[in-house]
Amino acid sequence: MPHILIQATPKLSGRIDVLGGALHEAALACGHFPDGGVRTIAQSADFGLCGPRAWGADYVQVLIRIAPGRSVELVDEIADTLFAAMKQVVEAWRGEGLHIGYQMEVTEFDKTKVRSGGVLSAP
Repeated sequence: MPHILIQATPKLSGRIDVLGGALHEAALACGHFPDGGVRTIAQSADFGLCGPRAWGADYVQVLIRIAPGRSVELVDEIADTLFAAMKQVVEAWRGEGLHIGYQMEVTEFDKTKVRSGGVLSAP
């Protein structure tokens, strides 16, 4: 863990790999997850709107699922670390003139409802 899922409006399809890489590296660097447990997937939607069509705005949301059992303070630290990585990338896009909103949500999964093939090991 974590599993990082990035969803974005269609116009961001050529950009979300940068965000995915930044979030993935931030998760690895924070020291709270096994290297083989960090998994990141980015998807641009076939359809997406943000605000009135005339604005031409884009939107990206990041959903992060982590294993339960961490303290509230540690979950906050993880969320703050990953949000800082997201904010750096998205604010750079804004600096290039994109009109874009963004959000991140960190949730803990329910162990009774999840089955996994485990953490990957180094090749």
